[in-house]
Amino acid sequence: MKKLLPLLLAFSLLSVSSCKVEDKQKNSQWRGQNRDGVYNEKGLLKQWPEAGPELLWSFEGLGEGHTS
Repeated sequence: MKKLLPLLLAFSLLSVSSCKVEDKQKNSQWRGQNRDGVYNEKGLLKQWPEAGPELLWSFEGLGEGHTS
């Protein structure tokens, strides 16, 4: 039992240290990385096309929703 405890502790430390750290560039926060609505993306349009941007996806049958 005395030899098992250090082995379990070492295994636990290795498991935790090998976990992937979240990428700072990943937008996982509400309103962006700093939660201020500022997105530091490159290559964005300076002006919208006359007909608007290309529709990339849509969903029919969403139903009603509510917001605050």
